[in-house]
Amino acid sequence: MPSAANKYGRKQLYIGLCVLAGSLICWLLGLEGWLLFDRELIGDGQWYRLVTGHLAHFSDMHLWANVAVFCVALLFCYRLGDHHFGWVVLLSMVVITAMLWFFQSKLQVYGGLSGVVSALVGWLAVCLVRLPHTVLVGWLLLSSLIIKIGLELFLESARSPFLPEGVDSVPAAHAAGLIAAVIYFFGLWVCRRVSIPISVDSP
Repeated sequence: MPSAANKYGRKQLYIGLCVLAGSLICWLLGLEGWLLFDRELIGDGQWYRLVTGHLAHFSDMHLWANVAVFCVALLFCYRLGDHHFGWVVLLSMVVITAMLWFFQSKLQVYGGLSGVVSALVGWLAVCLVRLPHTVLVGWLLLSSLIIKIGLELFLESARSPFLPEGVDSVPAAHAAGLIAAVIYFFGLWVCRRVSIPISVDSP
């Protein structure tokens, strides 16, 4: 891989690592109450919660379950030589927040990386599908993710084992994460079709 492409891939990795570090710092310092997505407090002007809500978790198990999958997907994307996964992470945070604010008006409090994890796993599946020797694995991963999210949406009352009592999972956030990955993929496709230059492309 050319050194320039390698450098760009590292930048994407740094984006993911910054998000990961933010979650761990939040946990270590006990900042959840200050960072959670809280509709009432956001309405009072604490706009930063629109972003930091993704970094705050409701329990240790909730944090480590998300961190484990996030790290695996992040490293696989990097090892595959993809040059977009960091942007997918950032885009997913925007898309998920917008979905929660505009389409989940009854939701008062939200926290966690699970929606971002869905975006990253979805993007990893896309990367695998585009490589000849991992096409089947990619489709299996993507299908599994779609089925998982579909079941979560269908069984809306189903509880997550990683969340404490009294805190419900938000399947729509997982769906929004996957949608963000799809949006990014088609955005790249459109750029190529209309010949908009992209500095470094995936292999």
